[in-house]
Amino acid sequence: MLDEPRPQMTRRDLFALIGAAAGGTVMYQAMTSLGHVAESDYRGPLVLDGDPKSASVYVVRAFRT
Repeated sequence: MLDEPRPQMTRRDLFALIGAAAGGTVMYQAMTSLGHVAESDYRGPLVLDGDPKSASVYVVRAFRT
């Protein structure tokens, strides 16, 4: 009997499993150690004056059950 090939696990799948099993802190540490998260070296002031013309913001949430 031949085994059917399994689909490969993606990084996203891995991080989701780590986050579900160990929590967000461990997932963040894993992403940092693999080079997917890094601190910003930007040290300038944050300028948040007004909104761009014709800008729209949509907030979408999904819940798992």
